[in-house]
Amino acid sequence: MSEFSYCSLWNANADNPVVHALRDRSTISLRGYFSHMGECKDLALEGTLKSLDGRDGLLAVKQCVSISERTQREQDTECPFSFTMMRKQKDGTKAQFSVSGQALIIQTKNNHEKALESIHIRFPRNCNVRRLRMNPRYEWKPEFVRLLRIMVPTSIPENRDDLAKLLRQYTMAPIEGQEICDISAGGVCAILGTDAGRGTFAADRLYLFFFISSKSKAGENPFVLLAQRLGYGQAKNQGQQPPVRMRFLAEMDWTTQEQKIRWLDVRSEGSHLLREHLKRFKDCTATDGKTAEKA
Repeated sequence: MSEFSYCSLWNANADNPVVHALRDRSTISLRGYFSHMGECKDLALEGTLKSLDGRDGLLAVKQCVSISERTQREQDTECPFSFTMMRKQKDGTKAQFSVSGQALIIQTKNNHEKALESIHIRFPRNCNVRRLRMNPRYEWKPEFVRLLRIMVPTSIPENRDDLAKLLRQYTMAPIEGQEICDISAGGVCAILGTDAGRGTFAADRLYLFFFISSKSKAGENPFVLLAQRLGYGQAKNQGQQPPVRMRFLAEMDWTTQEQKIRWLDVRSEGSHLLREHLKRFKDCTATDGKTAEKA
């Protein structure tokens, strides 16, 4: 997926982000100079839409914070806006998006105490829509890994014996140069190494990610996840193999003692167990999950 896209707001239909904001009562943020408490101040506002007519909306102000001591004679005629929304994807999962743009200020209303109460705004014909990562991404170091195997199985292991055979195969012939660049509960960016079979790492193939960290405690189960390629990262050095960015699709369920493996769907929110495990690395640099996702 590209870093951002443009979404038309000209037609008010079910896919319109502003219609989503009205329906879900999303918090919309604005920044600009508005008349508040008798002065035209530089304000950061938060509010929700009360109504929407085409591109014209009535925003009820819920919170108002003065950003600086600066004032000006007149209110801004336009200002930036932003909000987030959840949207269902074609595969049935949900993803979070950031919506932003420049809105036209039509009219403002103050209450009897002169506090800003509501704003009549006109949304632009087009706005920026960015998909957000829902999980923090941790910059990784080699010493954080006790055991790592990223494999392309000929078929998804159906039982624990199949998984054990696959792991023995790769343990006897380890993949040289495999390295995690960064990792989150939702996916990983890793160098796949110099294994002769790495050419089979195609977009339509599933990878099996087997991982034990340096902070895994005795008796804890390893992380076993199925992943799919999203794209390539940037190589650290010229001539070096570029890292592959992967999204986790399913995680092995260790709560059942059955021989048959049960795979848990983690496409929407990522692995809860891995999310909690990564919090043990307090000295590791984490990028906030509320940032634009790049493939």
